[in-house]
Amino acid sequence: MTKISMKNVYLLFMIPILLIGLGIGSTLAMFNAEATIENPISFRSNLSYDSSVVETKEVIIPYKSDRTIDFVISNTLDRNLNFDVWYIVDENNKDNVMLGAVSSVEGYATSGVISGNTSFVLSITLRNTSDEDVTVTIGVSSTSESKLVLPKGAKDIPYGLLPPLEEEKEEITDNTNSNLEDNKSNQDITTENNIDKDDTLSSSD
Repeated sequence: MTKISMKNVYLLFMIPILLIGLGIGSTLAMFNAEATIENPISFRSNLSYDSSVVETKEVIIPYKSDRTIDFVISNTLDRNLNFDVWYIVDENNKDNVMLGAVSSVEGYATSGVISGNTSFVLSITLRNTSDEDVTVTIGVSSTSESKLVLPKGAKDIPYGLLPPLEEEKEEITDNTNSNLEDNKSNQDITTENNIDKDDTLSSSD
């Protein structure tokens, strides 16, 4: 009869547990990687002195909602650079997308001159007012020359905060209530006119 040592029994017991643990860990790692890729919340751009170099990032904005991303603008050179942060959206959705941005460092906005060896964070809010998801391309151009080169169809991102979505909803609600009150007033006037007509007819009889 062959005897199995306690060491071998322990190994046989631990191997399945380790394999299960590895499987769960790999699944979680894959999930986190996908979540990071599908929901980008920040990206970095190292500016260049060559105006022909343009960095871009595509951002998907869900319908009827806002999305905010942190865009790190970084100048690693020893000289000042001109820069401009812009966006491109499909022509069909140009009226459905609103943008606004604020800077983490006073004196820097969505365009201008950035000093050498300087970086700041530009928090960009994108709003989609349409009934479907919209893809917006965010980009930055930079140069040490006086003139920047922007891609065709690029528009400057306005600097400043967007009004909260709740305010727009309240405005719509107020307009709806106003219309309901106007309709009610019109109905009351119509009812009063009908009553007056009935009284006139009764008097004639």
